[in-house]
Amino acid sequence: MNSPRPGSQHAELIQRLRAKPPSYWEFGDRRTILRQCLAALVGLTAEAGGMPALSVPDIGVHGLADQLAVLIRDAHEAEVSTERVDQLVAGIAGSLGLSAAGTALR
Repeated sequence: MNSPRPGSQHAELIQRLRAKPPSYWEFGDRRTILRQCLAALVGLTAEAGGMPALSVPDIGVHGLADQLAVLIRDAHEAEVSTERVDQLVAGIAGSLGLSAAGTALR
């Protein structure tokens, strides 16, 4: 599927989320936490483009990582500050108890 950008610091997190089984999302508030991040990304992108924010459709747990990848790419294309996107994604990784190795999520 879509990746944020080649070499993106978020690519490893996206891959890790794609590999999670449906049962992963049933624990605690994981699904809700990621959906809130998706909504925040939509808000940042809409703000940058001077448009109203749209709601993020719930396409099920199998699509969450792909939605995140697409919305990160959309935010970059709308020229949302990389720092704002990085902070949001790092926060979501921390909230989910994940951290990517190497260059990801500094």
